[in-house]
Amino acid sequence: MTDQTISETAFQSEQWYRSLFEDSRDAILISERDGGIIEANQAACELLGYSRAEIVGIDVRSLYAHPTDRARFREAIETQGFVRGL
Repeated sequence: MTDQTISETAFQSEQWYRSLFEDSRDAILISERDGGIIEANQAACELLGYSRAEIVGIDVRSLYAHPTDRARFREAIETQGFVRGL
């Protein structure tokens, strides 16, 4: 593989993942370890009633019905790589 081929493949992969993120009907939030939201898809913005510009930087814990759930979810992500059924 040439450097150009590797770059093109990486770009296509990035586009594919970005499309999955953006086009998902499921709300997806990406936050830093400290809780600050760094990315949200359109479904999350619509569900939570924020624009993309408004939601970035919000502490994700403020969006939980029970803010203490954040610790459980973070632990599941760190040990399993995902949260399901919690």
